[in-house]
Amino acid sequence: MDQRRKTRIMLLLVGLLAVSACAPLVASQPTATPTAEHTPVPSALPSLTPSPQPTITLMPKATLTATPTATLVEGAQSPADKRYQKPGDYLDFFLVNGVQRLFAVHIPPDYQPGSPLPMVINLHGRTRNMIHQEELSLMNAKADEEGFVVVNPQALGDPPTWWGPIPGEVGQPDLDFFHKLLTYLQHLISIDPDRIYATGLSNGGTMAYRLACDMSDVFAAIAPVAGGHVAHDLCQPAKPVSVLAIHGTEDPIIPFEGQINVSPPVETWLEAWAEHDGCDPEPTVSRPYVATTEKTWSGCDGDVVVTLIEI
Repeated sequence: MDQRRKTRIMLLLVGLLAVSACAPLVASQPTATPTAEHTPVPSALPSLTPSPQPTITLMPKATLTATPTATLVEGAQSPADKRYQKPGDYLDFFLVNGVQRLFAVHIPPDYQPGSPLPMVINLHGRTRNMIHQEELSLMNAKADEEGFVVVNPQALGDPPTWWGPIPGEVGQPDLDFFHKLLTYLQHLISIDPDRIYATGLSNGGTMAYRLACDMSDVFAAIAPVAGGHVAHDLCQPAKPVSVLAIHGTEDPIIPFEGQINVSPPVETWLEAWAEHDGCDPEPTVSRPYVATTEKTWSGCDGDVVVTLIEI
């Protein structure tokens, strides 16, 4: 199977899995439909394999005390080097600029060290948390079926928010986190460097866009669901990236038609991505499901593809 087909299958997998779990967000009657921003948050963490680190809170603050875990990536004798060798669920953290950053890792049953697997970064929405995102998307179960590693990172703040999409100093801490996260996990887990993907809901989808803009050398594809694209005009990916965007035409949080001085129409973002990727200027249009329109820009550089699914 060629790389383009592998990428397309993974895009559809993570994107459609997420949207099937999040259908209420993109329903055609927004006034009567709850959004992810109003979904109850789980009160406790699920059972995860303990990490040999101090106990920390679910939503870390900048005031947390620094710990020696900042050297986990570089330390050859670090306890972390003994973890991630077996399938299962792991709760972990490290320091980024003196701030503890938390994330959960799921390794599927067929994982064997030395045999690289794809990896999906699964990003929660604003006010949510990493555990809620897993419960909503059921990504870990799909990873067990298809054979890929899942990482559910936790945003900072109260409410938790990914600030990475904001250009400049405000967004830099999140970008620093993801740069270190990718280095850290590839140091400890056998990850296929050509099959690293990101998906996310709402604010998490917006973060996925920023990752593709700034880390196109790392991410093969992204699948944002109901995400925005802050400062999309500043996005200059160094390499082509496949994009599968799923968005509801009646989304009340991030309107499909855009918001003045906030974000442009969703289709404008996708047209910009198609241009970045060197795709044909006009998409092909199909209607694979009832009340669903799919627009695909093909003929792109690097055999990538850009697709918008309107619901």
